[in-house]
Amino acid sequence: MTQDDSASRYRHQIVERRIEDLLLDPLNPRLGLEANVRQDTILQKLYRSEALDELAMSFARNGYFWEEPLVVVPASVAGKSTVVEGNRRLGAIKLLLDEQLQRRLDVTDFPKLSKRSADELRIVPTVLYNTRAEVVPYLGFRHITGVKTWDTYAKARYVANLIDEGRKISEIEEAIGDSGRAVRKLYQAFVVHRQIRDDLDIEDKEVRQNFSLLEVALGQQPIKALLGIPRQLPSGRTESVVSDRKLSQLRELVSWIFGDTKRGVSRIISDSRQIPQRLAPVVADDESLQYLRKTRDLEGAYERSGGERQFLLRQLSSASRAVERALGIMPLYRKSEDVVAEIGRLETLVGALVKETRVQ
Repeated sequence: MTQDDSASRYRHQIVERRIEDLLLDPLNPRLGLEANVRQDTILQKLYRSEALDELAMSFARNGYFWEEPLVVVPASVAGKSTVVEGNRRLGAIKLLLDEQLQRRLDVTDFPKLSKRSADELRIVPTVLYNTRAEVVPYLGFRHITGVKTWDTYAKARYVANLIDEGRKISEIEEAIGDSGRAVRKLYQAFVVHRQIRDDLDIEDKEVRQNFSLLEVALGQQPIKALLGIPRQLPSGRTESVVSDRKLSQLRELVSWIFGDTKRGVSRIISDSRQIPQRLAPVVADDESLQYLRKTRDLEGAYERSGGERQFLLRQLSSASRAVERALGIMPLYRKSEDVVAEIGRLETLVGALVKETRVQ
């Protein structure tokens, strides 16, 4: 095959298609729906979660930008095509063109179209691919390694769907142009999420909404060791990453990072940086891990990571820094009775520490 032949294989013409002949994609990674879901259900989920009103306002004012064709594949329904790229745009237009549909789905914030605008929006540009498999390189580049990336959960679900369809991880990596281990990390995190949802009876909404935190956690070796996860990332389709005997530890991890609403437990992580900087060192140390399990006090547990000697050194260092900062403004308050009293208590404590260093 010549270079020109190879290029023409992937050259697709823009074709006009009617909106009523286009179907929303139930496998849209953003939505997390089942394959047999009704079109109205997909549209309602898009409206509630994907800010379709913003697109609707733009379409009402400016029409459809033909520089952004919808990407479609043949649907199982004769004469129809399924949109695999551009579902937000399609959903917004379907609602704009059908006020009865707006009322049925309780859509109240869409503008009204003039007859001319409505007529212009009934036909949109599309690019046809014969199969979903042909679209993988494009969608992977656009939404995983490209500039219009999906959120982390959508990426992971897309990768998992491809693997469940029988594609090899190495093929996916090659198709989307990923030279690192992003695909394997995403798949590992998705399988663990599936275990959280199916094996632990935990409400997974928080996990889905903050999915990147799970990926960060699974990148920490002490946390992987806690869960019994191998160092090597998955190389093929797998049903589980965490063994049954480690599910209780997985439940702990989820409660620390995401909380557990069913059991009234709040998270102890408030920032993604706390996972590598606080939680991982705590998990790596038996003493601090046991303290965390008893108290759910992450900072207190971290103070104990590395053993009592390191805990003592950190406490003394923290006290020294506090005294240094106090010295900077001390001249302003040297005659203040409460300041003098507090310094007296500090002097007593320092004297006790000095005395302990002289004990034989």
